[in-house]
Amino acid sequence: MAVPASRVSPDPSVAFHYVASADVTAIVARGGAGTYTVADVQTGTGRNMFGGWALQVVFRDPAAPLRLIGLADQVVTLNRGASAKVELDGLAPSTAARPAAASFAAFEGDFSRRPERILLNGATLSNAGNASNDPLNGSITTPGVRNPAFVNNFGFDADRFATVIAPGDTEADMTITTVNDRARMAAFGLAVTL
Repeated sequence: MAVPASRVSPDPSVAFHYVASADVTAIVARGGAGTYTVADVQTGTGRNMFGGWALQVVFRDPAAPLRLIGLADQVVTLNRGASAKVELDGLAPSTAARPAAASFAAFEGDFSRRPERILLNGATLSNAGNASNDPLNGSITTPGVRNPAFVNNFGFDADRFATVIAPGDTEADMTITTVNDRARMAAFGLAVTL
């Protein structure tokens, strides 16, 4: 089934680089649980070309704790030495710290092109596949089984980080900085346990 992009964001600094998105909620609702695949992603070939895709899934589980979900379809272009911020607001303040999960997809991140950092409300994000100074490293660290489960993802990241929203916080600011790498980031998400 062909799924045309509903939004295309060209890279302002590099010709032929873009991020595209489409709302596939109705397709997944009709198809139900199962394996979803993609084909025919339009990419260039040769040096400095890359491609990848990510599916953001929000579902209801009556047995799970209640969570607030925030998604941002903003696209961020980072050139060497740059920083950017994505804001997810609308959190009701809490008197206690709340567990959360932050996620994003990124393109053209290169392993060992450090230092770079991703912070959520000032706290550095890292996990087993993403060192605190190299999160844009071409890794996929999301829950579940991937098939195929490549280690080298050719500059594509889809990562999820366990974090905490501090008492009193009413927004989640994700700040990205890089010194030697360049990347495009999109599909930002946040799930906060209430």
